[in-house]
Amino acid sequence: MFRIMLVDDHPLFRLGLRKFLEREADFSVVHENDNAMQSWSFFSNNPVDLIICDLSLQEGSGLSLVRRIRSSGSLCPILILSMHEEGFWAERVLQEGVNGYLMKDKHISTVIAAARTVLRGEIYLEKSIQQKIFRRLSGISKSDFSLDTLSGRENDIFQCMAQGMSTNDISTELFISVKTVQTHQSNIKKKLRLSTLNDLRNLASKYSEIEIIEEG
Repeated sequence: MFRIMLVDDHPLFRLGLRKFLEREADFSVVHENDNAMQSWSFFSNNPVDLIICDLSLQEGSGLSLVRRIRSSGSLCPILILSMHEEGFWAERVLQEGVNGYLMKDKHISTVIAAARTVLRGEIYLEKSIQQKIFRRLSGISKSDFSLDTLSGRENDIFQCMAQGMSTNDISTELFISVKTVQTHQSNIKKKLRLSTLNDLRNLASKYSEIEIIEEG
């Protein structure tokens, strides 16, 4: 059973979210609060597997709570569920150590999917925000980069490279020849305006830092 702490300044929202979360057989909301200090007090004295937290609270802020939790050395997964525009806040809170960011206007199924993603130790971001952060990490402008330019097979190969696979590994994984893999890698380099295979590997490595999660 996963023990969940809800931290949000709207009682009705907490009530509704708790109701839907606890429909999941392995989810249990063990604490809910609208106050950063009281939430910290509970967290520091009780086992918690997941924190779902807003940025705006009645007293203190979600960000201050995140900082206190991370400064304590805890790696407990934290999912931010907020009204604040994700384009501005998502990268900032990721730098503070949260595991995911989602706006409150999403369907409950998306919230549950996000919760399970961070419980697995992965990062949850919607695709549009992931792409924005990835472009910044890679130093490639929006006009220069889009995975949408890759064909299905090219995308398969890029995803394999993001997992650290060698050319031979990819050949085995996709049941194609090494020469075919190399041809696709050459085409990917051209589309992403990269000079060398090493540049492509570095880009794929940066890509793997953030998981793409499709809304569903």
